[in-house]
Amino acid sequence: MKLILVGQFIAAHGIKGEVKVKSFTEDPLALGDYKIVQDESGSNKYNLKIIGENKGALIAKVRGIADRNAAEALVRTKPKLYVTRDQLPELKNGRYYVEDLKGFSAVSDKGKMIATLTDIHNFGAGDILVLQPIEGKEFMLPFKEPYAGDLNIKKRSIRIMIPHGWLADEKPPKPEKEAAEKSNKKKTKAEK
Repeated sequence: MKLILVGQFIAAHGIKGEVKVKSFTEDPLALGDYKIVQDESGSNKYNLKIIGENKGALIAKVRGIADRNAAEALVRTKPKLYVTRDQLPELKNGRYYVEDLKGFSAVSDKGKMIATLTDIHNFGAGDILVLQPIEGKEFMLPFKEPYAGDLNIKKRSIRIMIPHGWLADEKPPKPEKEAAEKSNKKKTKAEK
């Protein structure tokens, strides 16, 4: 059963057992739509009711948590909150869950396998693909044209274009002038 990270308890709030929750859903308030969330092990399930927002966090009541001491005990380890993949709503055409794209083959324009998509991050300036090549170190590319496009759900692939010099182990191309000068120096030494 695939688990999807949707939030995290971050602190107790007030004296009546409320907790602050960081939501990782596109619409933060959508976290309350799930009703039941769980920790990663699945051994602890939480029934959440979102009652407000405060400084970028949601304020929630958790069934069975009635006072601040219980809320503090609950959030002490800052447990992450998950739902199962089947709890997620269906998306409109052209929209995808990151979890559904993990494992896609990243291919060249000619269809050659280059890497495997391992994750997608967003640090505020747009989505970034995290790719593990067949050989070498993991690298990242912007999830936009011309670097990435043509997502094929049936083939579980995405077309990528890696700019020359993007990967750390690549040697940058030599400018034509430098290459010509080196060639001339070799000729001069050979003539002597």
